[in-house]
Amino acid sequence: MPGDPRIAHMLEHGPLPHWMIVARQRREEAEREARESRAARAAEEPSLADLPGMAPSRRRGRHRAPRRRWVALPVAAISVALLMGVTIVEAVVRTIAELSGFPL
Repeated sequence: MPGDPRIAHMLEHGPLPHWMIVARQRREEAEREARESRAARAAEEPSLADLPGMAPSRRRGRHRAPRRRWVALPVAAISVALLMGVTIVEAVVRTIAELSGFPL
């Protein structure tokens, strides 16, 4: 087994401590149990493919989620533009009314 990194590490640093071996075994066991429980839950739950005439639709086209649009900016811009327009119209009407002598 020349070139094996595990053997090279063991020859250089010595064997692994017992707690590292036990931790790896526990981690692998927990992962295995999680996979088995997911598989068991998936087997218990009915899926749309099991129902007659109901096949799951495949998503086509985009491969990633669409970007979220920030809606507040266009709404604020439109609101500010309308408010400025109303203010300018009001100022022009007041000026014309005062110059023509029409009482407001």
